[in-house]
Amino acid sequence: VTKTAPPPPSRLAPLPPQEEEPETPPFPSGFDIAIRFHVAPELSRRRALGRLRDPENPEGPGYHLEYDPPPEEDSNLAARLERAGDADGTEAQLLTRTATYLEERIALDAWFKKVGKVVEIQATEAVEEVAAELDETIAEKKAELQAVKDEAAAKIVAEEEAIAAVEAAKVAAAEAALVEPAPAVE
Repeated sequence: VTKTAPPPPSRLAPLPPQEEEPETPPFPSGFDIAIRFHVAPELSRRRALGRLRDPENPEGPGYHLEYDPPPEEDSNLAARLERAGDADGTEAQLLTRTATYLEERIALDAWFKKVGKVVEIQATEAVEEVAAELDETIAEKKAELQAVKDEAAAKIVAEEEAIAAVEAAKVAAAEAALVEPAPAVE
């Protein structure tokens, strides 16, 4: 069985234009912004598996094999450092978590699209650069929210002023009716 290509579109009887789906407004939600940090899986693996902590000082500073190694002059510290994170923070566990996220990402993307509040940040740069972009993103969102609040407050003030003007007109009309003499009946 051979498959044949569909015939070319007809110039005499073209297909009707396809209607575009109307854009649905985002669902209301209880949060103002969702931030997704994009990191390549290999970089994520290196970052996660390189984290170290001092078991004698768990609240102390953390270290990283690649980005923030322990001081070279403190060989005792370097000898006792252990991998930070979960007890089962092995590479296999990290791969399982990454695979699960990648499987669930399609559903997450669909849901976030409905809420309409997703901002994506490339997190492959240095921590300082990613933090600066994050701060800028949050500042922009705060400014947007403040503008929405200011607009809503202005609408409320305008509505209250309109209601007050109508009430004042009613009072003036009622007072004028009391002052004017009633027309004579013949």
